[in-house]
Amino acid sequence: MQKPFGFVEAGGPTNASHCPFFAILPSRSDASRIVRHAQDLCRRAGLGGALRSADRLHISLHGLGLHRALPGHLVHAAREAGESVSFPEFDITFDCVGSFRSGRDGRFPFVLRSLDDIDALSLFHRALAAAMTLVGLGRWISLQFTPHITLLYDTRFARPREIEGIRFRVREFALIDSLIGQSRHATMARWPLKG
Repeated sequence: MQKPFGFVEAGGPTNASHCPFFAILPSRSDASRIVRHAQDLCRRAGLGGALRSADRLHISLHGLGLHRALPGHLVHAAREAGESVSFPEFDITFDCVGSFRSGRDGRFPFVLRSLDDIDALSLFHRALAAAMTLVGLGRWISLQFTPHITLLYDTRFARPREIEGIRFRVREFALIDSLIGQSRHATMARWPLKG
């Protein structure tokens, strides 16, 4: 059965410290450019939350649950899935910014999104899902996919608005461990797009 991103099973860890997930990472130069744009976008929206650092910007693809300790078999299978994906590089453009209604601790995620479907990104999301299924990770596939980059969390809600497109080329994807409570991501593996 498919579990939503970040799902914790009943009786599962209540003090989880690891949240592994697959993600697309912008290049360093693209991430720095996004942060520069984000400063102006947040100011215009009247938001005062702390911007995410460039090294934490990403597009979440599929989450692998919450864990007290990283299960070795899960990481091994995730690496197998990532290695087997064959997909060419592609460009994506985010041309909308606004808050998501679903937040945490009374704070709303302020995100970059696209007004149109990003076909190549949706196809890549499905290609990775197929690879995950082949190695026994099908239960973690995220069927609902809303491509976005979270810029910050803020107590104020900012209505969506169109912006000048922020475009970058997707050249790789990664397996990330989000270290809960540390505001830090550890990259466990990276794979270049190929094919």
